[in-house]
Parts: sequence; structure tokens; C-alpha cells
Amino acid sequence: MPIDFWKTVIFSDESTLQSTPNTHTRLVTRPRNYRLAPQYVHPKNRSGRLSVAVWGWMSYAGPGTIWDINGHLTALQYRDILENVMLPSVTSLYDQFTFQHDNSPIHTANVVQQWITDNNLRLLNWPARSPDLNPIENLWGYIKKNEGKPYRTRRQKFVVAKNCAGMGRSY
Repeated sequence: MPIDFWKTVIFSDESTLQSTPNTHTRLVTRPRNYRLAPQYVHPKNRSGRLSVAVWGWMSYAGPGTIWDINGHLTALQYRDILENVMLPSVTSLYDQFTFQHDNSPIHTANVVQQWITDNNLRLLNWPARSPDLNPIENLWGYIKKNEGKPYRTRRQKFVVAKNCAGMGRSY
């Protein structure tokens, strides 16, 4: 396919971004036999790890929108993301485009396929059980590599991901 075709392909995918656990050790001086006394015990999160599920798209022009997924992604949520996030943000940049997503069950669900048909979306033919050749995986890798410090809130983690994606084609 000619290079001009690839300039209008929208690659999309989901990813989970995780912070590393907070491993700071706290030194406590206490009297003998007071190990579990409340004034000497510091509460701690179970794992200290924070996960944020995100969906995003990118094209030849660079990263597009990254969207925070609340909870476990369902076909209905995915259809809503396509309708309310992907379509408006992509059509603000492209008159015509070809959309790519993998063949996960959520993407091939009837409700999603019907929405794609109703909106005359052109899909990039993507083989089932293919090795992950989606270029957006490089963007996810960049974000995961360059924001690897602990975060206290889910929102803070998401903002860092959006800022990394906003770097344009410099990744």
C-alpha cells in the first residue's frame, strides 16, 4: 500500500499502566514489647501498586486521545468510546481515515460491529491471533518506561500518561 494510505490509518488499543509499589522503608524507634502498639504502627496499602486502564489512538501525525477506562472494559463501553471519543477527535483531524483495532472479543461484539457499520467506518484488515504489530504498542512502552515512579492517585497516574502522549512524534 502507498505511504499516503498509512498516513490516514488510526491505530488504537487498550493498555494498563501501573505504578511501582512505594518501597520506602520507615524507621521506627519504640520501647521494648510495643511492636504492635497503635502509635508505632504505620498503615500501608496492600500492594502499593496503582493500575489505570486506558484506551488510545495514534496515527502518522502522532498520539491522539488517551481515555481513562473506568472498571472492566465492556463492548458497550467500547462502543461509547468509539462514538464519543474516537470519532470526534479523529474527524477533527481527518476527513477520511481507516480505523484499526485488534480482534479482541470486545471489538468483534455485535453491538460494536453494528456501530461500525452504521457509521461507515473503514477498517484495516487485521489477522486473528496475530503477533502484536500495532505501532501504538511503542507509545504504551514509552509511557510505561518514562513515568515509572509511584503515584498516590489514579487521577495523577492518568494525567502523567496523557502528558507523555502529548509529546507528539518525539517518542
